[in-house]
Amino acid sequence: MDVRLTALIRLAKRPAVFHFGKYKGKRVITVYHRDAKYIGWCLDQNIAGVAESLSPPQRRAAIYAQHEFDDATEEWHNEMYNDIMWRD
Repeated sequence: MDVRLTALIRLAKRPAVFHFGKYKGKRVITVYHRDAKYIGWCLDQNIAGVAESLSPPQRRAAIYAQHEFDDATEEWHNEMYNDIMWRD
């Protein structure tokens, strides 16, 4: 399918809106620009309407942002654990 046609179809559809959480009432694309890692989490959880509201590159970027955030959080936890365990 033509990329331009796909983009037009996506724009013609009613925009997806979050019905829960801290972004309740906000459009998915707006949240994507503010907090991509949250969109990545939504994609991991298969939240309805999120995947359909984004282009494939946007979905990949959101998933990447979520995984980067998870990796940084895990690294921070490991550093805290090592700091506590190796104190004199």
